[in-house]
Amino acid sequence: MGKYQGYEKYKDSAVEWLGKIPEHWEVKRLKRFAKICNGCDHKDVWDENGEYPIIGSGGIFGRASQYLYDKPSVLLGRKGTIDKPQFINVPFWSVDTAYYTDIFSITNPKFFYYLCLTIDFDLYKYGSAVPSMTQEKLNQILFAAPPLDEQEAIARFLDHKTKQIDDLITKKEALLEKLDEKRTALISHAVTKGLDPSVPMKDSGIEWLGKIPEHWEMKRLKFISPEQSVGVVINPSSYIDENGTIPFIYGANIREYQIDFVNARRISEESNKILLKSQLKAGDIVVVRVGEPGVTSVIPNTVDTCNCASVMFVRQHKTFISEWLCHVFNSRIGRYQVELVQYGAAQKQFNIYHAVDFIFPTPPQYEQQMIVDYLAKENKSIESTKDAINRAIEQLKEYRTSLITNAVTGKIDVRQVPIP
Repeated sequence: MGKYQGYEKYKDSAVEWLGKIPEHWEVKRLKRFAKICNGCDHKDVWDENGEYPIIGSGGIFGRASQYLYDKPSVLLGRKGTIDKPQFINVPFWSVDTAYYTDIFSITNPKFFYYLCLTIDFDLYKYGSAVPSMTQEKLNQILFAAPPLDEQEAIARFLDHKTKQIDDLITKKEALLEKLDEKRTALISHAVTKGLDPSVPMKDSGIEWLGKIPEHWEMKRLKFISPEQSVGVVINPSSYIDENGTIPFIYGANIREYQIDFVNARRISEESNKILLKSQLKAGDIVVVRVGEPGVTSVIPNTVDTCNCASVMFVRQHKTFISEWLCHVFNSRIGRYQVELVQYGAAQKQFNIYHAVDFIFPTPPQYEQQMIVDYLAKENKSIESTKDAINRAIEQLKEYRTSLITNAVTGKIDVRQVPIP
């Protein structure tokens, strides 16, 4: 691990994944570090104004009027999210999809947490639809066990180093958000103000839009494209065929500027012929109508034909550039108009009879293409930067994982490492 030294003497642990451990360490099963306890049903303690967090295998999801346990503990998933141990140092209520641990006095709680982060849960889980863990399996997991004073030193070291790493990750994630904000601002400016800052401007006639280039027009969607419609709405699942070859796109398959054809459902060629009205061709625009309303993409040239369920689509036409209209939909202008007409609390959606009256600042077609080309170039630069940042984040996460593993297995000696 680079600058960190190992211990002077090692011995064989007789555990394959542990390998050699410091000579004075032991190998112990998890049950020697802590007692695993079942969480409880929380319905009688649920209280929006409660003092204590209610914790399940997926994290905190409510407040309780009383606590189940009030000492430092590591929570382990029993069902569902089983591979994300959680450390908690305040009184809490643990639900029945999670185990909490009563950590013995011979164990440093934070050290035990770092031990649990090294568990390969895939080796011990059962069930595929809902992964689950048993106390029996968890209790038998083998760990390297240093003396208590070394546990404390390792915990202090890892607290300090993982915070440094997590802070770096947070800063890089903030950069990703800023890049997304920059892209959104670029798109919104390009599709409302154009690319030439010297052109004369005029009032768009719409308060929330402001001024647009003088030679642009304000057009409603129904006058930009000759056809706007909705995919199959009535019982779309009845057409799904495991042996089908035609992609059948739902809203969940659509992202901004991307369509997930790989995981899309399929229908047969016969059904595709029957569903002629909702057939899609390259260049057609698809807009999420239910779930994340307004998210828009273009059917790529690599797809000859596909079909769709419930999503709104806009037919390609020679009078406009599809990629330009996609940018407009994904811009603040498009999203704002969707938000004005969307409804539903649990699942937001909008109706097409509202969408056909969406109004967009519309440049001449040659200028639409210029905007598309400009945004493609800018987006390529932004994506390149984002890729580099994402790689750096992954490297930091890998380093964090390896640092924890090497510290709790004794591959590095951190006892004398100065902690500010």
